[in-house]
Amino acid sequence: MGTYGAHVTELLNLGSVPAGSDAETMIKAALNNAYRQVLGASGQEMRHREFSLTTVADQAQYGLDMEIKAILNIEDAANRRQIPAMTKGEFDARFAGRTETNDPTQYYQVGIFGAEKAPAAAGALTVESSLAADATNMYVTLVYRDSNDTLTREKLTLNGTTPVSTSGSATTKAPESIVKTADSGFSITGNIIVKDGSANVISRIPQWVDSPAYIWVEFDWIPSTARTYTIRSRAVKPALVYDEDWPEFDENFHTLLTYIAGSQVLPVFGKQAVADRFHAYAFNKGALMDQYLAEGDPEPDLVFRFDNVTNAVSDRLPKRQPIIGIDFGLVS
Repeated sequence: MGTYGAHVTELLNLGSVPAGSDAETMIKAALNNAYRQVLGASGQEMRHREFSLTTVADQAQYGLDMEIKAILNIEDAANRRQIPAMTKGEFDARFAGRTETNDPTQYYQVGIFGAEKAPAAAGALTVESSLAADATNMYVTLVYRDSNDTLTREKLTLNGTTPVSTSGSATTKAPESIVKTADSGFSITGNIIVKDGSANVISRIPQWVDSPAYIWVEFDWIPSTARTYTIRSRAVKPALVYDEDWPEFDENFHTLLTYIAGSQVLPVFGKQAVADRFHAYAFNKGALMDQYLAEGDPEPDLVFRFDNVTNAVSDRLPKRQPIIGIDFGLVS
């Protein structure tokens, strides 16, 4: 058991290599690879979390929180009902071109984009860091639609907390992608903030995320007013970055991180015998990984599970818009 920093220190000592070297970079990468391997083997890559989404009048499409990787359901508490999902094809067949507004009764997933919000108006995009040290050797690459609606790629060099602008003018469509990179031996340590031409924040990227991916949804009806919905979701578990980070699985099996990562990197430091023992400790029949998979709860915060069910929107239900006062409660 132990924090991320404790695992790093242990492997540095076992490898007889100094902190702050390329060896430490290798060890940190190996630990995160081991972390994903453990989570993946036990089906714990995601955690169940609730998020809020507040609509605005006359806007149909919305980007969701960066952490959301799968929507379980959307609750409309004001009307005491769920907003069910539908397919893109069904939406187009039934509601394409609708301009009327009301309380939404259904939604579909538009796609995945690089920002949570679209620019409020056409104009240059800007990027900046929350830390002045993030400059010169660190970059943010944006892929966006320019004023000619052409897909454009620009690589901007960070200048710390000073905003750096794209040379092109972005449309009011959300950027396709935003990617952080740095020269060898450098890393971005602050949060990256992306703004539109009116200084509105459209993406805020934490230090441990290299390229954010936001799920976007479209509602029908188009919201007529502000409504706050609860989105129950499966959310990604972040990578281990800071010394105090705690691996999110049963702490009795945290040693797996050292064993798996050690078996990968210790041979590079001339410690093949130790690496072989670590691999055996982790993966031999009946060893720690087998014990973990046998004893660990694969979904410790599971709220519910659906098996072999039919969506509320199906071929066996009438193809009509729900009726206010019949299918759900009266609203203003």
